[in-house]
Amino acid sequence: MAMQGLFTNEMLAKAREQEAKLAERVASDKCGILLDGHYGISWRRINTPGKIVAWVHHLAGKGWVTAGMLARVMELAGRYHGIDVDEPC
Repeated sequence: MAMQGLFTNEMLAKAREQEAKLAERVASDKCGILLDGHYGISWRRINTPGKIVAWVHHLAGKGWVTAGMLARVMELAGRYHGIDVDEPC
């Protein structure tokens, strides 16, 4: 039982570390979303569900963008504009 708890704590710590790294790679401010400190998307360009999908599709074609980064972009855009990106169609 103790081994199982330790494994879970290690997994949780690793997940938190990965989340922190992801937050560094995909940040937001009053102007919009910034990926890796150089690729910016203004809030007005990602303000509808359709635009979020279009941006995710566009970014998915970039070799340096990870799946986690795409999820973070969706999360930030949805939160900023009050769009539930987890709601099924």
